[in-house]
This record gives sequence, structure tokens and C-alpha cells, in this order.
Amino acid sequence: IRYYMTNMDSNNAEFYHRGIRNHWKIENSLHWVKDVFHNEDKNRIKNRNGAINIAIISTIAINLQRLNIGWSIKDAIGYCTFNLKKVIKLFRT
Repeated sequence: IRYYMTNMDSNNAEFYHRGIRNHWKIENSLHWVKDVFHNEDKNRIKNRNGAINIAIISTIAINLQRLNIGWSIKDAIGYCTFNLKKVIKLFRT
């Protein structure tokens, strides 16, 4: 059982269901990947701009991996490791 609090004025359970599911979809498809595969939580950059820049680069890398290699980030990282010239070409286009 999960309980949620909101200031939204709707009695439609489907409305809340979609909102909650969409939130967790983002959490599971982006934030979890950034933490597990890119070790974002272990980042110790103290400069605010540096941390923001690394987060942006990480998001760009995930998007490039998914668009050009496939949805599996684990497979994409393996592919990128052994095909560095092709990865550099992706960034240039």
C-alpha cells in the first residue's frame, strides 16, 4: 500500500496513476542508470558548474547510447569500449 499527498483537486484515480507511473519511469530509466552505470552519486565535484556540466554530459551520453546502439546501457557501454572510433564519430555528427 502506498499513500500520497497532493494539493491537486481531482477525484480521478487514473489521473494520479499516470502521474505517479510517469515519475517512476523517469526515475528508473534515467536517474537509476546515471547512478549505477555513471556513478553519479559518487561524484565529488565541489564546483556547482562542474557538477551540472558532468550531469549534462552524462545525460547526452545516455541518449546517444540509446539512440544509436540500443536501449541496454550495459550493452552500449560494452560496445563503446571496443568501438571508440565510432563513438567519437557520433559526437562529431
